[in-house]
Amino acid sequence: MKHVFRFIGTKTPRGWELEAGESNHALKVVQLRVGERFELADGRGNIAQASVIERTKRDFVFRVYEQTFVDRDERSIDIYCAAVKPGVFDDVIPGAVELGVRRIVVFAQDRGEFKKLTDKVKARW
Repeated sequence: MKHVFRFIGTKTPRGWELEAGESNHALKVVQLRVGERFELADGRGNIAQASVIERTKRDFVFRVYEQTFVDRDERSIDIYCAAVKPGVFDDVIPGAVELGVRRIVVFAQDRGEFKKLTDKVKARW
């Protein structure tokens, strides 16, 4: 299965727009080519399938060929994670929330880091 690149966009009455940082990432890091497909999501349930139709060094034009809406009630993503060092988990939480994770359950294990989870850390999470 081929990898699908996903970017944060905004659905407007005129169509879809990429956030400025996402556009730069698509061009400079991912280096999308003409004809390559990718996915856009706005974090509100709107998802678009698109492909690059024109590209220059500083910008590219894309065409949306399919749009869907996923109701939040239809997607229920839960993560169950063994207790890790609080600093490590601080990096996991933002990405999980962006992906739509509704619940994160941290559980203790015999040789885990659960003893380091203070009330202050739990409240921050």
